[in-house]
Amino acid sequence: MAAHRRQFRQRLLQQQHRRPRLFKDRSNPLEDLDEDEVFERYRFRPLTILYIVGLLPDLSPATNRNQPLPPLLQVLLCLRYFATDAMHLLVGDSLNISRSSAGRCIRTIARHIANLARRFIVFPTGVDAASTKRDFSSIAVYVVACVVLHNIGIQRGDILSNEEGVLPPIDDDGVRFVGRNDYLY
Repeated sequence: MAAHRRQFRQRLLQQQHRRPRLFKDRSNPLEDLDEDEVFERYRFRPLTILYIVGLLPDLSPATNRNQPLPPLLQVLLCLRYFATDAMHLLVGDSLNISRSSAGRCIRTIARHIANLARRFIVFPTGVDAASTKRDFSSIAVYVVACVVLHNIGIQRGDILSNEEGVLPPIDDDGVRFVGRNDYLY
């Protein structure tokens, strides 16, 4: 019985063919492309991309394995995903990176960028808020402001109504609120 198992294992091992490890060329797109091509693909200029890389903490993985992704390629991969909203497989293929590595990289970089939000996004308060609203309304007919992926306020426009043709109520600042799935607030 033991000899039979041993022969079975040997046959299984002979049948299994491991794919050889393939190390793909990961050249720097900022060096290969000119400035306009970089902007078309990533929606940022090369100097801005390097600035973003400098803002993020050390992205070098603590690993002894071969071929870790350099921080610049991690940021480029994430920016390409944001710019195109393509699947991880397609974004990874554009930089010769596997689907699973692309997903991990996008998740990590997106979290790091989100942690920088408070440093760069400041909402006006008090008198500045009223002045900012006036400035927006003088620029555009419809001013749309997204509030934490939930409510949308539309000022100076009657473009939204429910099925009965009733417009949503207006708050003190003259803003109409509509939530997701067209539920009116």
